[in-house]
Amino acid sequence: MAKDLRTRAREVRKEHGWIELLKRLIIYFEYRAPTPQLKPKIKHYRSKRLYTEYQDEYGEAIPEMYKTILIDPQVVSVVSVPKMITHHNSKYGIRIMGGGWDTREYDFDLGYSDKKRRNELSPGICSIDSFGFYREVKRFVDESISWKETKVYELEQQQRQKKAEHRRHKMESLRASIQKEGYLNQRQLLQRGSNQVETYPEPAFGEVIINIGRDGQLIFEDGKHRFCLAKAMGLKKIPVRVFVRHSEWMKRYKKAIKTDTSARSNYIRHPDLETDLFNE
Repeated sequence: MAKDLRTRAREVRKEHGWIELLKRLIIYFEYRAPTPQLKPKIKHYRSKRLYTEYQDEYGEAIPEMYKTILIDPQVVSVVSVPKMITHHNSKYGIRIMGGGWDTREYDFDLGYSDKKRRNELSPGICSIDSFGFYREVKRFVDESISWKETKVYELEQQQRQKKAEHRRHKMESLRASIQKEGYLNQRQLLQRGSNQVETYPEPAFGEVIINIGRDGQLIFEDGKHRFCLAKAMGLKKIPVRVFVRHSEWMKRYKKAIKTDTSARSNYIRHPDLETDLFNE
């Protein structure tokens, strides 16, 4: 096996050069990473390579890889189907993508888990009200019930009791934390000694993820516990990072970024054009 790999590597190098060999080796080891710790590093490295290509195209207008912005969760009315992080097999860095993924509407119930958001449909969107998990979180908040009384817990408890209890503890602790301290970003949680923060490649990586459509529409992507709670509790501002931006939005973004800061608000008002929260 190792001998065949070395032989194939020499063939690729001779035919396509060192750069192409390096690209193929990265892809190979991403799927055959010897340890769980190595796989995220490989995915992050691939995202950095893609980011350099975006820099060549967009120059200074390209957003930072883990730029964090403030959004109003109440204006987010749709979710991505399937998840873009499933479609791209990664949630590292950023992606710029054209096509109809932001306007292709699906009309079906997403159920109480992410299972239907991991299907093989062409990327599109669904109403957030079709997401059973959000509906149960809203009931959890509006009726001030225990998580044990939700359909999500009931279904999980029948299948995997340990997982059901873990989610119950997470949701009830998160609700109590937001009620007491407000919504905390990942850096604030890290400063308070939380061991639940993903620190690689940086704390902002673990924020709620959204995508942005061609006209600036905010589309929920990942981080359903925090996002659904924030929306159900009526919060007006939460930190998020953007994974996919539509290529048409990037044209507007680039034009706006080149506009004088004092006049930018007259061009377009959008959270993606505000200063990065952690790079002020």
